[in-house]
Amino acid sequence: MKIWELKSDNNFGDFQLANFDQDKHYFKENCVKKRNWNTPQLYSIDKGPKGDNPHFWGSTGTLAFSKRSVETLEDLITSQVEILPIFNQENDGEFFLINILNALDAVDISHSIEKKLTTGLLIGYTKLAFKPELLKESDIFHLRLHTNKRIMSTRIFVTDTFRNRVEDANLLGFLFEEVWSETSNAELS
Repeated sequence: MKIWELKSDNNFGDFQLANFDQDKHYFKENCVKKRNWNTPQLYSIDKGPKGDNPHFWGSTGTLAFSKRSVETLEDLITSQVEILPIFNQENDGEFFLINILNALDAVDISHSIEKKLTTGLLIGYTKLAFKPELLKESDIFHLRLHTNKRIMSTRIFVTDTFRNRVEDANLLGFLFEEVWSETSNAELS
């Protein structure tokens, strides 16, 4: 098993909130949004092709997926995310925001390297290792810091299953950076 950090390829367009001041409250916390969702309007800064995972400038840790991406990945991610409709001002395809609700406390601290401020406050990890038993049935997720359980909402992680599904469907605009392999944990033990 491998874990990948998911990013958007900047060569495939982007989205921004059309009414940032009015709609920014949706993205203040990593929590359920569907019950208060009022379908915000989005527009493109870069008028290039959007692909299937355009970058969303409204919030780090929130994804924008094409309808094709949602149809391809829905059965893998439905229990771990909210799929939220948006109004695309350019009317050049149907897109959704993906709010990741799944936040795991799955860092293997004995094989990870912490990133701390000079004050000693843990803010992330420069090298990650995972507890494989805690990754079962989680194909997309954020991580919780092991010290204070705060969610690292700026980074999105996915499994081989997710990555393979994207690649098999030839979805555009997805970048994957390998951050961990189960075999690397075994080598370190």
